[in-house]
Amino acid sequence: MEDEIPNGVWRLDESTRVALRLEAVRKSIAQRAFETAMLEAEELLDESPDQPDALFLLGEASLELGQPEVAVEAYEAALRNGAAGFPPTIGLALARYDMGRMIEAAEIARKASSMAPDEPEAHHVLGLALERLPGRAADALSHLTAAQRLDPERYPFPLRMRPVDWERAFTRATDRLHPDLAEFWEGIPVRWEEFPSLEEISTGNTPIRPTVGGIYVGDPPESDDPWSVRPAALRLFTRNLARAPTREDLVDDLAAVLHNEALDWLGWTEEDLEAGAR
Repeated sequence: MEDEIPNGVWRLDESTRVALRLEAVRKSIAQRAFETAMLEAEELLDESPDQPDALFLLGEASLELGQPEVAVEAYEAALRNGAAGFPPTIGLALARYDMGRMIEAAEIARKASSMAPDEPEAHHVLGLALERLPGRAADALSHLTAAQRLDPERYPFPLRMRPVDWERAFTRATDRLHPDLAEFWEGIPVRWEEFPSLEEISTGNTPIRPTVGGIYVGDPPESDDPWSVRPAALRLFTRNLARAPTREDLVDDLAAVLHNEALDWLGWTEEDLEAGAR
């Protein structure tokens, strides 16, 4: 701290003030308050635009909030301004992956892997990007296997599911829904697909993450009753869903997709659902 000023109030020196504000951003991220963390990081960057740790934390919060374009800019700026190598590099790879930029994501993840060969996340992200590129299945499997070997709990092998297993999982997931939402999905066709296309990830009007478990087909009505005009279909992405640790987790993930997509179509909040908004 600096000397006491005439009115008796202590003033923090610049480095201490920045450290305290960075700690506040980290605390918000640890508490999963990502919007708060993003605002706090942006406020710090308004005063210190080149602060590398603030830029890195802005990237982390933006990525969690599904804003990969913001995250890319933040991570790249953090690296330019001297942030530590591996964390912002793997963050940048993830942000490029979320944008559907798989070639770039693979190149950056490979660089991160060379920095830390025993870091499972680098192998995992590299494998995820490579499996979406033509002719790279064997290379992808090699890196996904490396990630599983290094951290089997966090990066398990995908579940092996037959068509009948998927149908059973869907039925069980529907049984876990609120009765109104279970009724909402009655009669709506299900399309089982491996992944969302790279085109809709990178150029769609409503960008989606490549790891999404499922999305409805169509647009919610602006004026008509959303119960009478429902989705044309529900697309469920098996390669993403199969990355659940267990079949019970997969059913939970399916139920979450059904729950969230129904609420989105209906324009309901959780409070609306509990209050019987229908």
